[in-house]
Amino acid sequence: MHLTAQIGDWYEIDRASLIDANLPLSDTSLFQGKGYLHKSVVGVSGIQNGGFVYRNHNIRSDLIDPHAEGGQRVELLGCWGEFLKVRVKKGIGWTTQACTNMNTTCA
Repeated sequence: MHLTAQIGDWYEIDRASLIDANLPLSDTSLFQGKGYLHKSVVGVSGIQNGGFVYRNHNIRSDLIDPHAEGGQRVELLGCWGEFLKVRVKKGIGWTTQACTNMNTTCA
């Protein structure tokens, strides 16, 4: 899915596609238009081992975790451009290195 905005616990999306790692790449559109999903049904399955978690949604900001543990629990809190706001062991920060479920992206 492609997130375009966030208000509180609700995300606005403009499209969703089926992507299956076991199938050849295709553009199987599931939804096109304007829709809303609650935070509870959108999330991340983890973070890339050794990934960066920044204090702000900018790669020049301070790091809250310069070498994130891949197996830790990660909670998706929001998005800004290509950055996802996440809660990890070391606190709340921003990353572009999350392992998303259902290939969630932000615009």
